[in-house]
Amino acid sequence: MGLDKRSLVRHVLKPACQKAGVLQIGFHGLRHSYISLLANQGESIKTIQALAGHSEERTTLRIYTHLYDDSKRKAVDRLNDFATTVLPRDKKAGLSDIDNPV
Repeated sequence: MGLDKRSLVRHVLKPACQKAGVLQIGFHGLRHSYISLLANQGESIKTIQALAGHSEERTTLRIYTHLYDDSKRKAVDRLNDFATTVLPRDKKAGLSDIDNPV
């Protein structure tokens, strides 16, 4: 005999949240949190789509696009960090050597 959603929340989710000392959220909130954490960790949209059970990437992107704004900032920061550690000091300010190759 399976539990209906209300019983599952009452007998499983609520006690688990209390035991963990966290606020109780519903299953939809857990799903959104799970997918949000994957996105914030840089997981590919294709993987997130598959794990979320969406039939198309655009569904995932439409619902979770706001999460990728922070990912874009992190990507730019990583690129800047790389440039700071790899490029010689005189080349950090810009890419003028691309226009005037040696």
